[in-house]
Amino acid sequence: MKISWFFILVLFCFPSSISSAAERNVIGNTFHSEDPNLNIVVGPEFKYLGKTDNLKQKKRVDTYEDYLFLPKESNKGSKLIRYLFIQIRSREKNFKDNAPENLKNLDFGTITLDNKKFNYFKRINETSSTFLTVKFLQSRGYIVPMCIITNTFYSFPYKNTVVSIVYNEDAMLLNMSCDMPYSRETLSGSQRSDLSDFHKRAFASIGIGPATIDQKATVAKSPPARKSEDDSLKHKEPVNQTDNRINLSVFAFKPINIDVVQYSPEVTTQLINALKENPSFSILDRRDLEEFLRVNELQQNDNMDNILNIGKRLGLNFIVSGSIEQDGVLIVLTCSVVDIHKAEIAYRSKIKTLGHANLVSNVKKLSDAITTAISNRSR
Repeated sequence: MKISWFFILVLFCFPSSISSAAERNVIGNTFHSEDPNLNIVVGPEFKYLGKTDNLKQKKRVDTYEDYLFLPKESNKGSKLIRYLFIQIRSREKNFKDNAPENLKNLDFGTITLDNKKFNYFKRINETSSTFLTVKFLQSRGYIVPMCIITNTFYSFPYKNTVVSIVYNEDAMLLNMSCDMPYSRETLSGSQRSDLSDFHKRAFASIGIGPATIDQKATVAKSPPARKSEDDSLKHKEPVNQTDNRINLSVFAFKPINIDVVQYSPEVTTQLINALKENPSFSILDRRDLEEFLRVNELQQNDNMDNILNIGKRLGLNFIVSGSIEQDGVLIVLTCSVVDIHKAEIAYRSKIKTLGHANLVSNVKKLSDAITTAISNRSR
């Protein structure tokens, strides 16, 4: 999934405190600050939306300035897939950096920009209309995701000032939810893979390649096993087959391009719910699947060997996998059903739908076709 780039040039001066009358503005796609001395050139595929007021929030001692940028394709009334902002935050007293110890961090590390270190972290966060950035976006007619995954780069030019470059995406793009308590230790194999892709997009957004990433930085590496619970999952017994139901699992549909990433969780969930309506099917719970994949460091993809390995170890009869992509005005669903015991494709389909409005009905048609194909093979 290709995301547009930013180029960032960061130059800091280090006097004792930030100037109260510092000039900051955005000309074209370039953010400029005199104090701290900072210049950020945002890529041409983004547009500058505006800044929040320079004010103190009620009951807070911090002063915020947020400069927001959106993808050019963003339209009022539509849900934002991603957005970013540059924040200058200051207070009378000095900051204490508590970010490294935060248990919600999905990773934490350092990068080097212009021979200066920036820390970064990733977290899943709920948004709120009380946030200045969210309030600003909503006032301009944009719909902000309720749950986001964020990558924050931050540095302290002065002890009482923090500069942050915050890149956000809808958490649904990674099949993640704010209803779940995520940490590095609980991420599944597929979630670590998705987080790694997000990491690359976030870093590419400020023009940073792998060569400039501090080797001490961690990018959702495989966590140490929790012996008692994880060992049992590594040797998980096959699902119960005594009730003669057909055991199957549905992998998350992979978005091929950025235009449809928001539809992937929707299609996956709708397909699972539709298949559950058939009483002869026993659908593996997604949480159980994710936990099994996490412990065994496996991923959800359409590789036949991988699918057969997962299917056999879980005692499944069939596994459904697929992808979704935008082709002009069409949304294209590609789906395959693998017969685990026969080690072959039981059903393959490509469905084209005109826009999101017809997506739900076509997912139902796909469910019916899958049901027919599996039922015919199971007679």
